[in-house]
Amino acid sequence: MDGSEIRSQIDNFLERRQEERDRKSPLEAYRDEITKVGANINEQIQSVAVDGLQMFNDGLVEAIMNSENLGDVFGNVAKSIIADLRHY
Repeated sequence: MDGSEIRSQIDNFLERRQEERDRKSPLEAYRDEITKVGANINEQIQSVAVDGLQMFNDGLVEAIMNSENLGDVFGNVAKSIIADLRHY
């Protein structure tokens, strides 16, 4: 297969996808959009959790290395998670 054949197949595929989208009822289009939003929200929540765990880990290392107060570490992590949740 050469480049022009591949490009032609891609163009045909994209045309079929557009035709499918054009034939969707408003309810089907809405359902598809909600599904995308739900997946995006899950990713954002997971990102907040990962960021919180990374910050907690960094804070523990900092507390051990510099003899800082663990209460401050927990407080800073909680503030960061709340700020991230407000952002999303």
